[in-house]
Amino acid sequence: MKPVNRCLHAVLLMVCLAVASAQQATGSTNVGGFSISGSLRSRMESWDWFTGNADHDYTFLGSILRLSVGQRHQKFDWQIEFALLFLLGLPSDAIAPGVQGQLGFGATYYAANNRATNAATIFPKQFFSISRISGA
Repeated sequence: MKPVNRCLHAVLLMVCLAVASAQQATGSTNVGGFSISGSLRSRMESWDWFTGNADHDYTFLGSILRLSVGQRHQKFDWQIEFALLFLLGLPSDAIAPGVQGQLGFGATYYAANNRATNAATIFPKQFFSISRISGA
């Protein structure tokens, strides 16, 4: 393993451990009649499995940030949740020519995200509403 990658592995591992230890199980927060909650999950992946004509020794970070907003009323409730996925530090040189192809998931994510070393996307994850009908 390259000395620079060892240092990067150590730094990313410390950051992931610090974030994981700082996260606590909390309920939602009420702001102006809205109930707001969220979570952040991160993972670090280090690849050094394949051999070939491309970089097979790399590390990248993948995370998902989820944010939920909702309200409770006497006759109905609603909630919407958004997810922000992001990948940081994808390898730009882990795709070998010919049949060797992509050396690990980092190379696959890089190719699937228009050859971006940092990629992010946001989308609505779920939405629901509940109606209460009295006298039924």
